Amino acid sequence: MKVKIKTKQIKEVLAITNKIIQKRSPKPILQCLKFVAEKELKVYATNLEINYINTLTDVEIIEPGEVIIPFVQLQGIIKESGVDTLTIETKKNNCIIKETGSKFKLFSLDPEEYPTFSTASGSCLEVDLDIIKAGINKTIFAATVAHNHYAISGVLWRCVDGVLTLVATDGHRLAVVNKEIGEDQDIADKIVPRDFLNLVLKLDAEKVKLMFADNMVFCIADGVIISSSLIEGKFPKYEDVIPKEFNNVVVFDTKEFERCLKLASILVGEPKKVKFVFTKDTVVMSSAAPEQGESEIICPITMSGEDITIYFNPDILKDGIKVLEEKGTLSMSAPEKPVMFSNSSEMNYQFVAMPVNDAV
Repeated sequence: MKVKIKTKQIKEVLAITNKIIQKRSPKPILQCLKFVAEKELKVYATNLEINYINTLTDVEIIEPGEVIIPFVQLQGIIKESGVDTLTIETKKNNCIIKETGSKFKLFSLDPEEYPTFSTASGSCLEVDLDIIKAGINKTIFAATVAHNHYAISGVLWRCVDGVLTLVATDGHRLAVVNKEIGEDQDIADKIVPRDFLNLVLKLDAEKVKLMFADNMVFCIADGVIISSSLIEGKFPKYEDVIPKEFNNVVVFDTKEFERCLKLASILVGEPKKVKFVFTKDTVVMSSAAPEQGESEIICPITMSGEDITIYFNPDILKDGIKVLEEKGTLSMSAPEKPVMFSNSSEMNYQFVAMPVNDAV
C-alpha cells in the first residue's frame, strides 16, 4: 500500500477516533487504526463496542493495500508535523510514514486480525444533523453514568407518527425531547449508549441516516459510519414521572436564572442543597456551607400562584436549565413533588427534577 494524504484529514480522523481507541487494551490491535486503500481510503477504529469507518476521497492512491497503524504513535507524528501532506506505505511488516525531512518506520500487525464490522441495516431515519444534535444535547446529560450497561445509562429513542422522542434519566432528573421530523418510519424503543451519541455530536454534515437493527444502531453521514451495540434492558415508564397538574407557574430569563443558580452553588454544604423561595416577582436562592459562609441571590421572575419554598441539589438542575431557550418556564405543585422546566419551541422540551428534603 502507498498513499498520499493531507495531514488535516488525518487530524480530523484522530480527533474522533481518540474517543474510541483503547490506549491500554490487552489486545494490541485495538490500540490501532486500520487503513484500507482501494479506489478510496477507508480508516477503521473499534473498541469492540463502538465501530467507526471514515471513507476519505481526497487522497492519492498510489498502490492499493491495507495496513495497521498504532494510534498513539500516529497521533504523535501528526501532532508535531509541520507539512500539509504525508506519504503512508507498507514494506513487509512495517508501516512507513514520510514527510519532508522525516521518516518513521512503525512495526505493524496483520490486517487480517482486525475485527470485522457489521453491515449497516435496519429501520432507517434520515434527519437534519442539527435536529439530532439539539435533541442529544438536551437529553444526554440526564443519563446515568453509574451503571455501564443498565437501561438508564443510555438515551431512549422512539419515532411514532413522524415524531422523534429522546428520553434520558438518572433517577433524580428526567429530560424529554419531542420533535416532528416528518418521517413515516416508526422506530420502536431503542436505548442508545452515551459514547455513541457523543461521537454523533462530533460529526459535521447536513443530514444523517440513523439505522436501528435488533441490537445495533448505525449513524451514516458524509462518508462516516459509526455503529454500536444497543443497551439491553427495559427503559422505565417515564411518562408516569412527568407531572400533569400545577399550582405555580414561573417564567424566567434563562441566562439570568442560570447565573444566579451558579452563584448560589458556590457556598453549599454536603449534601448539596439550595433553598428557593418563590414569590410573585422574585426567587431568592440561598445556601450555606459549614465553616465557609452563606449566600443569598435574588433573581427576577414572574409567577402565578401562591408563594412556595422548595429545595434542590443545584447539580441536578444546572445541565437541564442550560439547554433551555431564552425564556424558560418552571411548573410546580408542592415542595415535595417533582417540578418541570420547559420551553415552547419547535422542539418540545421537558426537564423534570426531584426536590430534596429540607431536613436533609
